[in-house]
Amino acid sequence: MKKALLNSLFFGLLFIISTANAQKKKASDFAGTWNYEVKNTPSGDYAGKIILVKNKQTYKGEAINKNGIKYRFDLVSMKGNLLVFSSNLEETNSTVTATFKGNTMTANVKVLGDDFAYKMNATKQ
Repeated sequence: MKKALLNSLFFGLLFIISTANAQKKKASDFAGTWNYEVKNTPSGDYAGKIILVKNKQTYKGEAINKNGIKYRFDLVSMKGNLLVFSSNLEETNSTVTATFKGNTMTANVKVLGDDFAYKMNATKQ
């Protein structure tokens, strides 16, 4: 009886640990295609897709705007659910600071020379 109880506790604990590890891995993978939009900029609204690819412990990607023009996304830093990219998004020198939560991404896009950041919202396909 004691051995059966210990086995049950052991397997229960093993299940909890493996479930927590699976959720942790799943939560930290931001790879995929994200539909983005940036509204109310001085030059209009922007929309398109961001494709992020995970390679070992880093991310690379590109944005493709609604006209089909591609822009690179190079990872600058990563901590938890926060990724910072440098980009030439819409022909600008930009820093994109993105926060991920589930299937949503919110980001501030800071364009070199502008005094403020633009708000980007995205959802994962």
